[in-house]
Amino acid sequence: MTEQKDSPVLEKPPAKPVRFQAVADLIREAYGAKRKRLTVSKADLEAMYSGPKLEAAQREELLRLAASDRMLDRTRELLLLNAERLASQPLAGQVRSFVGDMLRLHPAFRELGGVIGNLPEAMSDEAALELLASQSFAGLPWQKDAPPLKKSEAEQGRLNAVYCLLLWMRETRGTSVERIQRHLHATAWAPAAQRQKTDAQVLRTLMQARDRAALGIARATLESKVREQSQEAVAARDAEERAAARAKELGVQLEKVSTQLEAEKDLARSLAEGIEKARREHDDAIAHMRNEYEELRGRLLRRLRQEVSLLDEGLQALRREPPKVHVMDDHAERAIHALKGEIERIKGGSE
Repeated sequence: MTEQKDSPVLEKPPAKPVRFQAVADLIREAYGAKRKRLTVSKADLEAMYSGPKLEAAQREELLRLAASDRMLDRTRELLLLNAERLASQPLAGQVRSFVGDMLRLHPAFRELGGVIGNLPEAMSDEAALELLASQSFAGLPWQKDAPPLKKSEAEQGRLNAVYCLLLWMRETRGTSVERIQRHLHATAWAPAAQRQKTDAQVLRTLMQARDRAALGIARATLESKVREQSQEAVAARDAEERAAARAKELGVQLEKVSTQLEAEKDLARSLAEGIEKARREHDDAIAHMRNEYEELRGRLLRRLRQEVSLLDEGLQALRREPPKVHVMDDHAERAIHALKGEIERIKGGSE
């Protein structure tokens, strides 16, 4: 008999180390040298929750570090992380407070302290966004030793300033996603679209767009707005005739859509029936194969037991004095014949 070796005990993989012991560690990572998307694990959240709060000296150190984020890439990423992972955490207030100080110190927001502080006398959201979108980002009063920004860097910084203010409005005022989309359209999307003058330019822009999710959201918002305006036009008192014509046209369209909808429902029912039929046939085939397998298994076991018993009797005959070779010869021949027959039966059943 062969010895049975004990199965190796599978050890659980070690837990990932905690990266952030305090909010200061998270902010330092956000504005560090590596430019990557910020991620925070559950263990990090628990550690930061019980860790020390930002002290004044740490805040000053981190604000000096954050001053290197001229184009606001890392600040935008920190605000997104705050919205995605820390929104329901007490940590969000600490991060928000730091980002507010950072934005007040950034040259792009030098005239928007009241907006950042949500003061009653501050300019409106629309005016603040227009100011950010229209200012020359490259011409802001940077430090004397700061290298000049490239055109693409200045453009990205201008857009990031708009994004940061919109995220700040979402954080501090609960501005709706729909309203944020409208602001984005007015300050970023529409001006960029106006630069595409020809159909060829529009096509190239559409075909080279990378963020399909953003395009889908923008399209859905646009369609919603169009529907709202259409409903308002129908209800307008000074356009009854045009509203009636539009209503008639919509009725025709609705009838077509209803016809298409019924056709789609019929197709869906047909597909559902086909799937159910295929499932039943599959279940029947599986049951049939299982029965055949059990039958084959039982027959093979019986055959093997019979032939093993026959060979065992022949082996006992060989071990006698004198050995009865003819008995072994007979039993072996019968066993081989029976096994060959079983092989042929299996081969015939598989063809």
